[in-house]
Amino acid sequence: MDKLLIPFLFLSLSAYAIRIDYLGNDGNLLVTWEIPTTYENGDQLPFNNIGGYALFWSDQPDGEGVRINIDKHLTQYTLTNVPEGDNYFAMLTYDQNGTDGNLSDVVYYNFDINQISA
Repeated sequence: MDKLLIPFLFLSLSAYAIRIDYLGNDGNLLVTWEIPTTYENGDQLPFNNIGGYALFWSDQPDGEGVRINIDKHLTQYTLTNVPEGDNYFAMLTYDQNGTDGNLSDVVYYNFDINQISA
């Protein structure tokens, strides 16, 4: 299974990792992450302050891409029919008012069905 780690940021949240796993069927990828619990300064982050997550996916490193808003109660999301070739991912957390936090670093993922072993 092919795996990537993506640093994930929120306004002043500590960085943590997102994981991407190939599901072994028709270009489906599973994105998983942990719900942030602290701000960068170490203070507790109340769960109620989180509005949700936004996953960005593009075939260009500087491209607009697709924004997928994800419920704050979820810790995984399945991307279906990911095209072979270059794919770029980033994520952010937004607050309950819909204000976006900082975007994570953009992560490159070359998806080649012929080079992945299940």
